[in-house]
Amino acid sequence: MPVERVDKILFSNAWLLAVLHEQVRFSPMALFISKLKPLAIELQDQAQEAKKGGRAVERKNADMLSSQIWDLQPCFCNSPSDLSQDSVRSDMFSIFEADLNSAETSGQRHSVIGGLRSLAKSVTGLSSEDPAVDGLRKIFCRGLKRIFPLISSLVEETPSERRGPILEAITCAARA
Repeated sequence: MPVERVDKILFSNAWLLAVLHEQVRFSPMALFISKLKPLAIELQDQAQEAKKGGRAVERKNADMLSSQIWDLQPCFCNSPSDLSQDSVRSDMFSIFEADLNSAETSGQRHSVIGGLRSLAKSVTGLSSEDPAVDGLRKIFCRGLKRIFPLISSLVEETPSERRGPILEAITCAARA
């Protein structure tokens, strides 16, 4: 599926997003960061323009596709194949922090938190006999300390009945 911005291709192949949702485990997290995230942001901008222009159907479609793309983030964080690369390890928490700060909807924030939870589970599941895993866990802990205030504020502003996934992410991250 081409992930560049071509309206006819994107809208006609939108059904593939559901397939990707189930099939991207062990995929590079860099693919989401470099291709899908910019596309989701562009679709959000398109939805805002459509809203201003009174084009309700276009706005709804762009919002829906953007939401579906953001929902892929936790899937790409599920045992990513590029976690051992220095560039990904050093940037992952900067990306989580930026995404939490810039998220326009609660759905986006929950997708970012879901990605953090998936990544924490992936780090927890790694073999502790590998010396590189200890370094990865240290990087994970340092990054988590940096974004913990953001997560805490998200817990405070989320209604109590919707805090479960956030608290689960904190629990998984603490175990890593």
